[in-house]
Amino acid sequence: MGAIVLFFVLFTLGCVNYQNGAPSLCYSIDYEKIELNEDWGLETFFNYTKYGGKGIFYNEQEFDEIFSHTVNGYKESGGSGKRAENEPIKPTIDFGKYSVIWYSDRYSYASQSELTGVTECENVIFANMKVIYSDYGSSRLRLWKIPKTNKSITFIEEKRCDAMNQEPCQKA
Repeated sequence: MGAIVLFFVLFTLGCVNYQNGAPSLCYSIDYEKIELNEDWGLETFFNYTKYGGKGIFYNEQEFDEIFSHTVNGYKESGGSGKRAENEPIKPTIDFGKYSVIWYSDRYSYASQSELTGVTECENVIFANMKVIYSDYGSSRLRLWKIPKTNKSITFIEEKRCDAMNQEPCQKA
């Protein structure tokens, strides 16, 4: 009887998710944005067919594979001076403690993207993204640390199409 009451309470509070017909608990997990210089982004000819444009790094080798394609976009577009000298520096991450969620704006044709929440369930991590579209695109690489996991990741994208990112995109 106690298990039924607990299940009902969790279900009512929205803490139960159904996967393959069986209930599993889901909960929010902490994440931390990894700040990168605003001029850094993925190179123009980054191979989205091979790598996709979003995912999760479980180890240093996976991270290196993508980060090695990061360039100073200002310099690449012909900019010069001190700003152009700022070459991408790979952040130090302890992959014994953390996994890293990554997202490329260009992959979704966005001008900006933002992680708004991370939920962990029994077999999957859900990354809630706000993806903003405007009259320009971005090649920015976005990174966030989460506690170490070996779970797969699914992205849930909330798409916004106006300059103030208040209005959802209209369906065609």
